[in-house]
Amino acid sequence: MIFWGIRKKRLQGGALDEMQCPDCRKRELTKNAVIRYIHLYWIPLFTFSSSAELECAVCGKLIKGKELGSEMKKDIKSELITAGQILSKNFGVLLLLTVIFLFALYVSFS
Repeated sequence: MIFWGIRKKRLQGGALDEMQCPDCRKRELTKNAVIRYIHLYWIPLFTFSSSAELECAVCGKLIKGKELGSEMKKDIKSELITAGQILSKNFGVLLLLTVIFLFALYVSFS
């Protein structure tokens, strides 16, 4: 039986005082980035999607997509998503391939 699927990880950043929430008009927005990845046996294999969003701490409204604007998305992604997080996902692929290779060697010599 093979366990695989898609998961997401939310990375929280700092507060953003420049904007106000369109619903409650408070200036308590938090920067978030969401990374979606494919996993095999709960080992992250690779990232296939990332998005940026703002969340209001008062009313909980999420501002994302076209509401956010392309420049703000780029800023949030560059601040929260680092190369280390992407590399850690690719490390899972290398680890899984190494285990499969060693198992194949073990079976072939048995």
